[in-house]
Amino acid sequence: MPKQAIEVVDESPQIDMSIIEYDITEAAIAKMEQDYMGLTIAGLDDKHGLAVVHEARMVVKSHRVAVEKRRVELKADALEYGRKVDTEAKRITQLLAPIEDHLQTEEEKITKERERIQAEKIRIEEERVEGIRAKIEAIRSFSLAFQITKSEVIQAMLGEVESIKITTEEYQEFFDEAVRVRGDVLNALTKNLIDRLAWEKSETERKAEGERLAKVKAEQDAKEKALKEERRKIDAEKAALEAEKQAEEKRKKDEEFRKQALEDARVKAEKDAKEKVEREAREAKEIAEFDAAEKARDEALRPDKEKLVAFAQSLFKIPAPDVKSEAAEEIALAALNNIATIAQTTIRKAEAL
Repeated sequence: MPKQAIEVVDESPQIDMSIIEYDITEAAIAKMEQDYMGLTIAGLDDKHGLAVVHEARMVVKSHRVAVEKRRVELKADALEYGRKVDTEAKRITQLLAPIEDHLQTEEEKITKERERIQAEKIRIEEERVEGIRAKIEAIRSFSLAFQITKSEVIQAMLGEVESIKITTEEYQEFFDEAVRVRGDVLNALTKNLIDRLAWEKSETERKAEGERLAKVKAEQDAKEKALKEERRKIDAEKAALEAEKQAEEKRKKDEEFRKQALEDARVKAEKDAKEKVEREAREAKEIAEFDAAEKARDEALRPDKEKLVAFAQSLFKIPAPDVKSEAAEEIALAALNNIATIAQTTIRKAEAL
């Protein structure tokens, strides 16, 4: 592709007029836009269309990578010059981006449609399996939900499970499992019914005996309640007398405690005032000593800070190696960006010392 210079003139009196060159022209970009923006992929079976769109996108991408590489090379000489290089590279990249985006969108249409079709197949299969599983679990739930209930309800559940028909058309590859689960549930409900009938009989007998014992206990409780009430009255009278005695003793102790507390508070206040004066004097001295130490430390670190900043600034001047392959160019570009980041970080940390 022909090489044409794109001229950027800086009128600043400190910087000479410069020529910024990229291996791409606006005419070439316009030609790619004319040739590529109309490319589309007809569908999943349009392998030729997919190949053409992919090849076109690779062409556009190669120009974008070349612009980025050239931008780094031009920017290495000076930061001010680099900003101008970035501006022109950004403008050209913005012209290339819609073309590349269009081509990538066309490719992604096919990729996403293939993914959607595959996901739909998986979803349909999962729904089929889950539907059959749900039916089997519904049968199994009969043996879990009615472990403790009335015998009439268990009998009804047995009839409901017996009426369930298991067919290969409905349960497909899970037919054997459905038959086994239905049989297990029928066995479990039958055993539960037998156990429940026996429990209901024993429960009826237990309730009759419990009512008789409750009547006997109620009579005994009434007698004990009368005796407890009499003892409660006697204990209450004793407790009232004891409470009056303890209240008087507490009043005397509280009066003595109050007097002692007032004296302790006075002594403590005098002590706290004296300690406050001493503490404030000590803290003022420590603050003055700390400020002096910080000032001396800053002065001692000043030469190191200046050396670190000068070292970091020298990193910006490291030139890029002259390599040929696209992979090597990308590695060199990444290395220059990393060096710039290291230099900036070094300056920031040096200034923070």
